Formats: sequence, C-alpha cells, structure tokens
Amino acid sequence: MAAGTGRLELWTDEHGEHFAIKISGDADFRAATSRYVKYVRIVDTGLYLADQTYQWKYTLDQWVKNYKKDLQESDGDRQ
Repeated sequence: MAAGTGRLELWTDEHGEHFAIKISGDADFRAATSRYVKYVRIVDTGLYLADQTYQWKYTLDQWVKNYKKDLQESDGDRQ
C-alpha cells in the first residue's frame, strides 16, 4: 500500500447487532455502537487514508447502514 494508507475494519459482535470501526493493526476501536460488547468478527474492510480527517461516529453510522442494506439486497437475490 502507498504511504499513509491502510485498512479500515468494520467489526461486529457475535450476534451481528453491534458494530465498531478499527484501523487494521490498531489495538483500539475508533467508534462503536456499544462499549459493553465484545467485537469478534470483521465483516467488511475499506481503505484508510491517514491524511484524511474522519468523523468516526458518522463514518460508523453510514458504514453500518450501507452494510445492512447490502445484506438485505444479497438476501433478496437468493430468494
């Protein structure tokens, strides 16, 4: 990857109810829907640009919304 880039990871809990964002390789989450659950699985990734300013809560809200929409659409394709 180019300098100043990395991977963003969208994590979920074991039930797929709560979500969090982490930069790959970081120990801490940048934003989470709950501080009281254990995030156990990466469900999506995206490009991280180190020189870009992120509004982490907004990014999480939008990513989860789009992730859930994509899941619904893919479930509809199977029926």
